[in-house]
Amino acid sequence: MIKSMRSEELNLEFSARLVEALDDYGLTESERTPTVAGWTGINKKNPEGARKWLKGMSVPRKEKLLILSSKLGVRAEWLEYGVLPKRLTDELLPPGLQALQQQFPDLTTQEGEAMAAFLHGLRSKQK
Repeated sequence: MIKSMRSEELNLEFSARLVEALDDYGLTESERTPTVAGWTGINKKNPEGARKWLKGMSVPRKEKLLILSSKLGVRAEWLEYGVLPKRLTDELLPPGLQALQQQFPDLTTQEGEAMAAFLHGLRSKQK
């Protein structure tokens, strides 16, 4: 019984971190389940696994967890267990995204990636 309660608690804690990262990414509540399902290869017409992760009913296997952390720009250890720091270290981020993150710390990951791609396109046109 105690183990089951601890497992439920861990599932809920994981869910809260996943939702936080998805919010940081810029997804609305209605976009969360289909996006997570799509990223992890779950059938979008029946995204039950993704829904369970978001509701705190289960935790994804390691391979799916790694996909999620990579897409969201957070450390897998943070997503799974809450181990800080939350984000990848600056050395692991692409240089353009590092600079944007320093200049605009409130940008979501999705906004930062879009801005980095835009700036990269401008730089390519100038050459």
